[in-house]
Amino acid sequence: MNTTILKGVHIGKNVIIGAGSLVNRDIPDNSVAAGNPCKVIRPLSEYYEKRKKVQLQEATELVVKYRERYGNEPDARALHEFYWLFSDSPEELDGVFLTYAGSLW
Repeated sequence: MNTTILKGVHIGKNVIIGAGSLVNRDIPDNSVAAGNPCKVIRPLSEYYEKRKKVQLQEATELVVKYRERYGNEPDARALHEFYWLFSDSPEELDGVFLTYAGSLW
């Protein structure tokens, strides 16, 4: 969104570029870059691990709030955005997540 990529710049494979960035130099594969001028912030693997920790906290919070509000366990539909933390498929989420979340309390 509103990112400018200058002519002759090469953006590697598997790269995340921040919104509003001015990409004026090459960006290597597997990285997260942003800014004006754009620079590499961190490797994609480090970003993935950081997001995974945050998403795990968010998923745990959601389960707690869901239990408080509805008085039962959330199903796969309620947890659809978190399936990648526990499974390769959203259809497998019910058992995997509830087993994990149940061990937290």
